[in-house]
Amino acid sequence: VIMKSLPILLLFLFITSTLAENPAIVAVVEKPVIDKARDQYFGDFFTMFGSQTIPDMKSGDIKTSGGTVSLTNDAPSNLEVSFDKESNSIIVQIKNTHMSSKVNWKYKKSIISVSGSATITSTLSNIKMNILLDKVAEEDHYLPQVKATNFDFSMSGTGFRLKCSHCPSEVEKLISKWMKGDLIDTIEKQIRSEVPKDINSKGNQVIKEVYPRIFNLLGNIDISTVMTDVITVGDDHVEVPIDGTVFLHDKGYVRPHSTENMPHFNPEDPGEMQLFLNDYLLETLDDVVNAEKHTFEEKLFGMKYEVALDPEIGSTSLSFIDGDFYIDATPKVFFETLKSGVEFEAQIKMNPDILNGSSEDMMSINLSIDNLSLKTFKLIMFGKVLDIDPSTKLINPLLKIFLNYGILPKIKIPKTKLIPLKVTGSEVDFHEGYSELGISFNFE
Repeated sequence: VIMKSLPILLLFLFITSTLAENPAIVAVVEKPVIDKARDQYFGDFFTMFGSQTIPDMKSGDIKTSGGTVSLTNDAPSNLEVSFDKESNSIIVQIKNTHMSSKVNWKYKKSIISVSGSATITSTLSNIKMNILLDKVAEEDHYLPQVKATNFDFSMSGTGFRLKCSHCPSEVEKLISKWMKGDLIDTIEKQIRSEVPKDINSKGNQVIKEVYPRIFNLLGNIDISTVMTDVITVGDDHVEVPIDGTVFLHDKGYVRPHSTENMPHFNPEDPGEMQLFLNDYLLETLDDVVNAEKHTFEEKLFGMKYEVALDPEIGSTSLSFIDGDFYIDATPKVFFETLKSGVEFEAQIKMNPDILNGSSEDMMSINLSIDNLSLKTFKLIMFGKVLDIDPSTKLINPLLKIFLNYGILPKIKIPKTKLIPLKVTGSEVDFHEGYSELGISFNFE
């Protein structure tokens, strides 16, 4: 659970200065998302970072060993997050954190030798820190790197409980006095020193292990999900710049060219999270689809069929025209068992419908055809190919029904360790040069 949730907390606290390379995808995370992440994963933060050790100490005739410090806070509302655009940072404040420290002690002087344990409790009334983000290069891309700075807190209501069997009263007073001075000072120094170190080291290690570099779209087609630079902090949101290059898995990643500028934030978008998708994404998908023959196998009524896009038969083009999504392609749908199928060339006006998430998927995309303009049509019946005039009555509507209800896949986007989200609402708009998706969701 911790490995899953820690990057979520850190993801929403990353910062940056400027974007060095234009991304094809920008994910905008707004304040309501951070509040939901806080409510879901607040306890995991303290599980990961709330345990420290105290170095063994010696002061005169007193020795301590086995010291530990535990920080706990069970109220997510105690965490307050604010954005600082000017310094490009996220300010984190945590109120009313309980501190408990345990230590074994031994007092030896002359013939007196006594030992026992002690418990110190206190309240850290206001933990405050800035969470900064730097980028770290990994091969030809970047990963985020977290850094906690300006870590500070205040302690109040400190209590002590000393366990000592057969302790002379004067010895007990001496030990208690020392603990209320030197020991509590050491505990404070340890918290100030080690908590930010843990956030930096453990946080960066988990990010390195679970941050998704590549997402498989379909078959041999992948998309790069690494960052083009560090994340930018706005007045009330953060902007995550994602590469978004589509490439052939077996050929490896290649970024063919830079992307055009596009908006990175829309204050009028009602979504809790915004996604801006540059047409560069479609351009690289075009290149990949036309680079080689692609085949995809599915089943319909228990029968296996194959969908093929072969550039030697006809090229594929994806585009937005007047706010609508169009595909020009020459696909072939073939049922091997029946030796039957269809092959046609057409311009297809698509209606991508974003569906809410499920227990397994973040969300899914249901593709349906609004309009089908046939240029050629071949009907394959038991191995025989029949060329049919595409204007023949009923060919167009029957093919549209066949593709919508039998062939076009529902694209499922699974939840990941880094982003275990379930979409609860969405709205998509197409613009010249880019698309904009606004979504609302819950953590699961």
